[in-house]
Amino acid sequence: MEGKKLKKFTVALLTAAVITGSTIAYAADGIITSIDTDPDTQYITVSGKINSESNRERVTLRVTKAGDVPQEDTILCTYQVNTDETGEYSFGFSMPDGAEAAEYDAYVKADVTEELKQSFRYFGDISSVLSSKINGASNASQLRSFLESDNNAGMEMFGIDTEVYETLSDTGKMFVVSAVFETKRDLSGFVNGKQLRDTFNQALIIAQIRENKETINDNNIEMITVNYSKSVNGSYDSFKTMYESAKKAGSYVMTKAMSAVQTSSVKDVESFWNAYNNSVTNTVIFGTEYWTEVRDFITENRDLIGEKANISWTQYNSNVQTVCKQLVRGNYATLDTFAAAVKAAISESENPSNNNNNSIGGGGVGGGNNGIKSTSVSLPKPDNSNTGIFGSNDVSSPVTSDPYKFDDMRRTPWANDAVNYLVERKVISGYGDDTFRPENNITRAEFVTLAIKAFYGDSEMMDCDFDDVDKNAWFYPYVAAANNLGLVQGIGDNQFAPNANIVRQDMAVIIKNILDKTGRTSGAAGAEPFGDENDIRSYALDAVNTLKAEKIVNGDQNNNFNPLANTTRAEAAVIIYNVLSK
Repeated sequence: MEGKKLKKFTVALLTAAVITGSTIAYAADGIITSIDTDPDTQYITVSGKINSESNRERVTLRVTKAGDVPQEDTILCTYQVNTDETGEYSFGFSMPDGAEAAEYDAYVKADVTEELKQSFRYFGDISSVLSSKINGASNASQLRSFLESDNNAGMEMFGIDTEVYETLSDTGKMFVVSAVFETKRDLSGFVNGKQLRDTFNQALIIAQIRENKETINDNNIEMITVNYSKSVNGSYDSFKTMYESAKKAGSYVMTKAMSAVQTSSVKDVESFWNAYNNSVTNTVIFGTEYWTEVRDFITENRDLIGEKANISWTQYNSNVQTVCKQLVRGNYATLDTFAAAVKAAISESENPSNNNNNSIGGGGVGGGNNGIKSTSVSLPKPDNSNTGIFGSNDVSSPVTSDPYKFDDMRRTPWANDAVNYLVERKVISGYGDDTFRPENNITRAEFVTLAIKAFYGDSEMMDCDFDDVDKNAWFYPYVAAANNLGLVQGIGDNQFAPNANIVRQDMAVIIKNILDKTGRTSGAAGAEPFGDENDIRSYALDAVNTLKAEKIVNGDQNNNFNPLANTTRAEAAVIIYNVLSK
């Protein structure tokens, strides 16, 4: 947004006419339904209805100062109109020149009715008040003092809804006034009363939502956003789509979004929407097991996501399924981080071989000559295994006769013993150019293959029915074995996502399942939680904590597990080695 964007509350919410009368006047045969005063022009409208068999009754309006009896020397102005075919009437007029700001009485009478009376307040020329009292306020407290003076007369002068304002707590009232003051400061002053009123009423809605006196619903979302989006040259639709996504996802998402707005430091429309969008994004993506739901969310919020990360939708459209599968169950704290993840996933789906970072993509190792051999290599199962489907295993000390079998392992010496051990036992191999590429990511199919070969040996032929695991794929027998053993269940929608990188928390779940099924857990007492425990999905939390207690995994220098980071070949080797060495 260019220049000084109007990021506060510069929107139009109400009609120009605002009710300022205190009560509605009734008589047996007539009624004054409203006295409306335009806060800017002070043009007054008196409306009502006469009950009569005739549909063209003559109605007279007389105006006096409050408390005066209407007579020749007290009547300030007189007007006459006829009722329409339904008996309704409406007067529109301006007060006479020289009329002072004060309370006035409106007297309405038709031949068939008693005289009706209703009071209203006339504020006169409010431009000077706007300039001195509103724009001239030096702080929010000073502004509030004026608005609440004389029983909220300062608000009524500008057509502000004082009844709703009075339902707020003192904190809520200060929130509203502070928002108005900040907007006034950003605009270098309000240009008219309508701008002030609209700003105030929009803040009023958000304050009600914050205090749980109002919900996030269709009307309020539209009132909060429709003109705000115009002020920042944006599309209202791009703001509303996130709300529609939340409604579609269900009441849980809406509740989380409400909570986010109520607990965050919302001070204006922009921060309201940031809190709302971030909560909806995190709750929807974090809570889904299906790539199709990620796809739908991206489709619904394409404009917003595209603005955040300058995404190439042409590339995305070419790899929709691959990209969305990689984003499933991601814990994205903000819409910005999710948009960045979408962009990274698109990039890596286009370049799967250059996959050395913590974003999500393909590549690394696989069958044939690219890291994990797919030839038949038999590894006995552990003696204490109760699976009963593969051979036996005898784990000896690591083989370290050649400290560095691969030159590129010198970059990751902490993983060298583990890699040597697994290479000696033909569980894993290097590449054809005598490199191991320890920092490359490992896919879900590759990690499952590594785990099956390490703990169970080559699989007896089994079947699995994942839609995306081809029976002719080199990894099919390993994925099938892992599925039959209960080590993996897929990502939902009958998908396994074999070519997606495996994130650390999913790797932990598989290893925990292996520990349970091979009886390798020691029952160690729970360790101190990782610093980023709240980022670990609920389905993986027990697995991660178990692996830490068993000293199979450690945190980084900040005691974080980084559950959504991709697992590298070096990390996978060390994890497998640590379990085999137990």
